[in-house]
Amino acid sequence: MRHRFYSTKKQVPIQISPPRYLFFVFLLSLLCSFGFPLLIRSVYFHLSLSSTF
Repeated sequence: MRHRFYSTKKQVPIQISPPRYLFFVFLLSLLCSFGFPLLIRSVYFHLSLSSTF
């Protein structure tokens, strides 16, 4: 496993050099995938609530 990591590190140094940027992009995609359905659900719930009253 360690040997494989070293080989990938030698092949692609661009992916390893900015870990903060990659982590930020991953976090943003995770937030979008989890946030959007939640936001839509809350808005839909609010609209249904306002239409009832």
